[in-house]
Amino acid sequence: MTSRQVRMLHRSCLAPRTLTWRSAPAAVLSSPTTPHAPRFTSSSTQEPPKIKALIFDVDDCLYPVTNNFTNHRLHEVVIKFMVDELGLPDAESAQELRAPYFKHYHSMYKALSVAASEGALPPLPDGTARSFTGEKLSAYYATHCRFADFIARDDGLLAALTSLKEDAGLRLLICSNGPRAYCLRVLETLGVRRCFADVDIFAVDDLAPACKPEAAAFAKVLRHAGITNPAEAVMFEDSMKNVRAAKALGLRTVLLLPDPDAYSNGQADAPDPSDGAVDVVLPEARDVRELLPCLWKGTWDPPVRK
Repeated sequence: MTSRQVRMLHRSCLAPRTLTWRSAPAAVLSSPTTPHAPRFTSSSTQEPPKIKALIFDVDDCLYPVTNNFTNHRLHEVVIKFMVDELGLPDAESAQELRAPYFKHYHSMYKALSVAASEGALPPLPDGTARSFTGEKLSAYYATHCRFADFIARDDGLLAALTSLKEDAGLRLLICSNGPRAYCLRVLETLGVRRCFADVDIFAVDDLAPACKPEAAAFAKVLRHAGITNPAEAVMFEDSMKNVRAAKALGLRTVLLLPDPDAYSNGQADAPDPSDGAVDVVLPEARDVRELLPCLWKGTWDPPVRK
């Protein structure tokens, strides 16, 4: 990819968009247990493309957004962090600072790094500029988030990921805008930590100074995995910015969408299953075994609605 392409992708992915729901998304796959599930047929009569790696986001992807853990993290823990550690006078002031930066960068690590570099944080008591270190946020998340109150061990997800790794021989990677220590706690709580090798876990501190949806963030993971053809990798995401960025690079895309009603109408990064960048929609990551059996053959041949 040329530097000009990277710049164009970076601009397009970060541009604010207002999304609306559209009916009858053609790429949505319903679980076999869903009443009146549509019937599917193979998407192509040609030999399906090969798949070598599966790349997973963590938050609202490996666990469903409906468990409210993200709301706890972003509207309780990070606000408390900003008051306790960054000198914000109260929760309201912290929220006013957090909202625009997070909306733009979709990562508190990156958002607060930029806020500090722009002098948006309150000065220290001696009047000098206040700095921000991602390591402090990572440690705060890992110790202050109430993981077990929201996230349950998911043996179905563990079985699916283990089989994809051991039976299908696919490489499983993490690409998250969350800090590393925090991501490890989420994986441990879900019971799937052993499915991902240490070197294959890319948290935002591993991707820095880039973060999703920047092309450089995805490119770093692909290079590490030895993927020279992005079409040989599948990105599992809940964020439309990240889905569009991954698709623009040539990756296959899976949008996680357990419940459309869990997102506010007009939310800036609300999932849009009818967006052309979305190849497949899954209710939850654990549904991959039933709804994307092609991956166990190491191919990309997802079913489509008749």
